[in-house]
Amino acid sequence: MKVQIVRYAVMSDINGNLQALEAVLADVKQHDIDEIIFLGDAMGYGADSIACFELIRRLAAVYLLGNFESRLIDATQRNSSSRLAAEMRMLHSQLAGESMDWLCHRKTSLSLGQLHFSYNFESKPMSKPIGLLDFLSRQQSDYCHKLKGVHLIAGNHSPWIMDSSGVGFTEKESNFKFDFEPDSLCIVSVGSVGQPRDGDPRAGYAIVDESSIVWRRIQYDVDGAIAAIVLNSELAPANAERLRNGV
Repeated sequence: MKVQIVRYAVMSDINGNLQALEAVLADVKQHDIDEIIFLGDAMGYGADSIACFELIRRLAAVYLLGNFESRLIDATQRNSSSRLAAEMRMLHSQLAGESMDWLCHRKTSLSLGQLHFSYNFESKPMSKPIGLLDFLSRQQSDYCHKLKGVHLIAGNHSPWIMDSSGVGFTEKESNFKFDFEPDSLCIVSVGSVGQPRDGDPRAGYAIVDESSIVWRRIQYDVDGAIAAIVLNSELAPANAERLRNGV
């Protein structure tokens, strides 16, 4: 009897970049994907946060809470005079009551077999995301040796992987495939749809099943995304320029 392999499109950090999200969703349609799993942060920094939130909310089978969204629903995070707090107040006012209530009830983690999903490794979205170098430090490596399974995380805006030997490396090209070792630890950062920060401006997501991951990097209308941010006085111009070089 043939075993059915469930394939997930795993994505995170859309950050209000509708042009990037639409390009990624078009690519997802070209593959045999069973479900979309979203690790968090549809909103923030980009010009189309609400549209991105509503679109991925409708399409994703799983929507986990990200760090920007955790701050958005925390009133204390919206009370400062910073530009980011001003953006949060704007988004909070734009979200309908039902949408905000729905967001408040999102989980921070999910496990499906040996696949474990969360915005960051500790399942505490407001914590600083843990990067590859953190995992490669002696303290983190000792901690990780106690764990098993494939842990797919977000928040780094950069795709990388650390295998059971403690060796870490970054994704170098679209369609890069990595096979998971059974019953061992693998920690994977899936990258970012709308705010990549690994020097590659292309949108990123991953196709994942129980035994492997394939990273996808997708060209999109970067100029259109930049122009949309520039036209919104509530958004920081730096959020626009970083899209051009993926930093």
